[in-house]
Amino acid sequence: MTVDPQQIAVEGAAAFVAAESLAEIHELELQYLGPQSLLSGMKASFRDLEPQERKALGSQMNAARQQLELAAQDSRSKLESAARAAQLATERV
Repeated sequence: MTVDPQQIAVEGAAAFVAAESLAEIHELELQYLGPQSLLSGMKASFRDLEPQERKALGSQMNAARQQLELAAQDSRSKLESAARAAQLATERV
């Protein structure tokens, strides 16, 4: 089974956008960026690759990780801002 790092990034980014709570974002971070994630698991296949393939896959994995980290950060910021706005609205009442 071949796993495409870009496909993982697209699926993960969509999941982060759809997240409705900070706890959900945390779970998604573990799933997509944690030590047991698919991206981390792909590192084990490096030993079976030629140097050029290893370099290409490493670049793809780094790009996917960066995309996922940005999606997580954006979603977290939006949820934190919404929570602050809701808190301010209740304090004004």
